[in-house]
Amino acid sequence: FDTNSVNPGCRSTSLSGEEDTRNIVNNMLAEIEAGGEARALQYAKDLDNFTGDVVVTEEAIEKASASLMPGRQVCRNQFARASR
Repeated sequence: FDTNSVNPGCRSTSLSGEEDTRNIVNNMLAEIEAGGEARALQYAKDLDNFTGDVVVTEEAIEKASASLMPGRQVCRNQFARASR
């Protein structure tokens, strides 16, 4: 395939979509800043079909930790608490 035979306006390179991507991301971030958590949750639903809880409760951490092997349970609990 000879890329020189392609209309110059139709050629794509690894950089051809970079500006478009940057603009899309900047617009998304501006919308999230303006719309807060509600807008972020809407993006989660629209892009990932995610509608679950965003904040993990202490109870959920404890329940999940209980299902781990004893040695790993301690490490996971310490990591989860340190991550807050």
